[in-house]
Amino acid sequence: MPFIIHTLKGKEKLVEAVLRKNGFDPKISPLKEFVISQDAPPSFVNNMPQVLKIMEATSEEIECLLNDEPKEKDNTVITAGALVEITHGSYEGFKGLVHEIKDKEVIVDVSVFGKMLPISVGIEEIKLVNIGEQWG
Repeated sequence: MPFIIHTLKGKEKLVEAVLRKNGFDPKISPLKEFVISQDAPPSFVNNMPQVLKIMEATSEEIECLLNDEPKEKDNTVITAGALVEITHGSYEGFKGLVHEIKDKEVIVDVSVFGKMLPISVGIEEIKLVNIGEQWG
């Protein structure tokens, strides 16, 4: 069973190097913050400060992560200030306002324990919230 290792932004190569040093053949996803391993990584990898989460994955999920061209789910235009919901990852289900858009990366301001945090996600990991949904 393959595994997806969710890393801090910019730490993919470090995690990949540690895995290679320990005899694994990991791949870095074109989507930032993900490393893929065909085998369960050693337990110490989960304790690395650069690793946020390790998850078992299906072959479809791996194929999606390795796809060079992340696709938007529809042709909806997302602009700064839009209310969106994060649909994948550690902040799945959180709603927030789009702060900035850079290519396929979106910075979403979400409230976590009463503090606003800028969260970086792929454009395919969010959906627009209809006004009627925002209070649901």
